[in-house]
Amino acid sequence: MPKEDSTPQVENTESVSPKRKLLLPAVVASAMLVEGVAIFGAVKLFGPGPDRALAMDTIAGVGADLQPKSVEMDIADFKALNEKSGLTFVVDISVSAKVPMDRAEDAERLVEEKSKTIVDRLTLAVRSAEPNHLKEEDLATIRRKMKFELDKILDDDTIVEELLITRFQKFRADF
Repeated sequence: MPKEDSTPQVENTESVSPKRKLLLPAVVASAMLVEGVAIFGAVKLFGPGPDRALAMDTIAGVGADLQPKSVEMDIADFKALNEKSGLTFVVDISVSAKVPMDRAEDAERLVEEKSKTIVDRLTLAVRSAEPNHLKEEDLATIRRKMKFELDKILDDDTIVEELLITRFQKFRADF
């Protein structure tokens, strides 16, 4: 005959009330809400605030000087051959430059005096350009080479603010 256990078995009759089950998530949610409000208030109170818009300067009269600070002038119109890819391309190009208003007369004089040298060096920049440089949307590499050569010819890198390529047409020359 098997021995009977003399210890009474106690059943777990404790039942957790539904209010008690919701207490912990409610406390955590309220702590997160208080923390969020505190951080938001601290940022608003101690933050730098919004930046001033550029348009506000012109409305307030700060940007009232409407005089242009630079002028655009034509530098050269030329055609150059490019044979770097094994194919011959004729590139028809017009180059202009933005020049500071106070140096415009000097720049015009220098460009007129050295026009043949300028055309030679700019043509060389196009002739020596790699095929992928001729395919760039903004022609950044050719533009950079041309600006470097132009600054070297004019002996001053502050005369030309920006080089503008106003016409760039590439045609195949070998059929």
